[in-house]
Amino acid sequence: MSLKYYLATLLTLCMCFFGLIHAAETEDTKSEELEKILSETLDDSEYVDEIRCLRSHEYHKVDILDSGHLVFKGRKNRIWLNILRNNCSGLRKGMAMQFEMHGRRVCRLDFFKGIESFNDRHTPTAICTLGSFEKVTEEQLALLEESLAKEKQSKVVRSTKKAAKAAKSNE
Repeated sequence: MSLKYYLATLLTLCMCFFGLIHAAETEDTKSEELEKILSETLDDSEYVDEIRCLRSHEYHKVDILDSGHLVFKGRKNRIWLNILRNNCSGLRKGMAMQFEMHGRRVCRLDFFKGIESFNDRHTPTAICTLGSFEKVTEEQLALLEESLAKEKQSKVVRSTKKAAKAAKSNE
């Protein structure tokens, strides 16, 4: 065999060898980048589509889930969850609400009061503050309502057990 053949074969082998090394380095770099992406924790805003304001024509009903959650229901089965900035003392299901609106919309950080009506007397709750609005599905809302009901039931069971234990120790 000729010298040219040996040199061409040697050159081809060298090129293949260096190509494999480069491919391995590229694969390692991709693995490191993927590991970095998976290990980084994102802010909640990256996971949730938050809406700052709702225009008054976008919703037609507001329901109180509990002292910390409101649900705004709109046309075409649109639903927005509002997790209040803080629990609102005295706010309960079925209360009327009075919003301090600025223009024709309700926005994050706007204030409202729940209004308890009894025998022609109207008693307001403390002033409450809206959080951001999050669009949710009917299924997500049902799961949230179920979770809140279980949490409330769990609190009742704990307080009943605590009262029974206190009564027993007083005997």
